[in-house]
Amino acid sequence: MIQLLRINAGRFFFKRRSVLILLALLAGYICCCQPVNHEVPLFVGQPPGTRISKIKEDKRFDPLVDSLVSQVTFPTLSIFKPAGVTHATPAVIIVPGGGYHTLLIEREGRQMARVLNEKGITAFVLKYRLPHAGYFDNRQIVSLMDLQQAIYLVKKMLLNGA
Repeated sequence: MIQLLRINAGRFFFKRRSVLILLALLAGYICCCQPVNHEVPLFVGQPPGTRISKIKEDKRFDPLVDSLVSQVTFPTLSIFKPAGVTHATPAVIIVPGGGYHTLLIEREGRQMARVLNEKGITAFVLKYRLPHAGYFDNRQIVSLMDLQQAIYLVKKMLLNGA
């Protein structure tokens, strides 16, 4: 009877390594696909300094590093508001790093925003254009332009009570 159960269990269940890989992929999916409270584009229409191109934003997951974003052509600002807070709170803009060739958007952006939300702070995560791409008119300053626009939008939102 015991041998019969072992045979059936071996036939119907995954091996331990397969289960661990499946769990790792599921954890990566859950981390990458957490909903953002709200995401707004930094610019209406084509961002200034961007040449018209058909380059698509590259989103990928690396289990050793993070969820990575590169080839950003349309920068956005993700808004994370603390749950259950109705009054005005302090705010901070988070600019994720990645060596100017990719953005570690989850680990250095969204995770930090969630930590700040737990402390009652509103967080804005900036997904900015990266200067290494050749589809910008003045690629040395596109990241700075995105940060300046993000500061402007956050001030505007906070003054309007949003």
